[in-house]
Amino acid sequence: MTLVDLHCHILPGVDDGAKDLPMALGMARDAVAQGISHILLTPHHMDGEYTNHKIDVLRKTTAFQEALDAAKIPLTVFPGQEVHLTGELLRALDDDDILFPERNHGFQKEPDRLYDFVEMGCLTQLTSSSYLGVFGDNVEKLTAKIIRSDMGFAFSSDAHNFKGRRFLMGDAFKKLEQQAGKDVATRFNDDARAILNGEEIVKPEFNQIGRPTWTKTLAEFMSYAVEEKLAYGLYQLSNDDSCSWYDFACEILKDTQVQAEPVDSTAFPQKAYRPKHSVMSLDKVKATGFEIPTWQKALRSFKINLK
Repeated sequence: MTLVDLHCHILPGVDDGAKDLPMALGMARDAVAQGISHILLTPHHMDGEYTNHKIDVLRKTTAFQEALDAAKIPLTVFPGQEVHLTGELLRALDDDDILFPERNHGFQKEPDRLYDFVEMGCLTQLTSSSYLGVFGDNVEKLTAKIIRSDMGFAFSSDAHNFKGRRFLMGDAFKKLEQQAGKDVATRFNDDARAILNGEEIVKPEFNQIGRPTWTKTLAEFMSYAVEEKLAYGLYQLSNDDSCSWYDFACEILKDTQVQAEPVDSTAFPQKAYRPKHSVMSLDKVKATGFEIPTWQKALRSFKINLK
């Protein structure tokens, strides 16, 4: 798996990261050794010490990519900024990406506050070195808790140098796969790639199983019941075959630029209980001779009609 790093201070000579081009190229080799293929360059901007305007970052990113290519280092870089948020800047943003919440003193004191931000649509970006204990046991434990609570979306390196705050993405993903499973590790990297590409991330539930139902199927059965003069009674009807809402979302979003991400239903507290497996029996309807299309077939027909 090739990795995407969304936060890194490798752009030479612009902040407290790489001091010059030789150091930046050395860090780039370390990044590649960790399995990273794409990096979003995020020099500090408007933090009271460093100023890196967009036009300068664009120009320097192009020059750095040329240097990487000349050195035959297989790494693709993109321009970005690490901007310190102010009230005015926050009001100008529609969606926020919360960088290293595990290192934020406010979230460390009240971890539950992070849930409110995620519920509003914020995406959390966890530092790989935090997950590996570089910033201490408390930060490592909070990082693991955020992941277990399904409030982590992606890893980034926040690499500044060769020691301490260095590239540890590959090591973090190995630990993540061991502790949370391969699917979670893959999702973290897919999220990072989606964010880099400007794609939307949605979070449908994966542990709620049901049967999607097209209203056309309901209407066709009602017509069939009248024409065939079926016996009066209660008929349970949906489209055939069951799936999770995550599976359904993936099928809907196929061939789009939207990235679907599975989430456990416990992330959405409900006032009323909803069973995990809410699949009705279709036996009575099938016994009438009515042919029930699967939800996949119904969805394909629906999408064709949209076109």
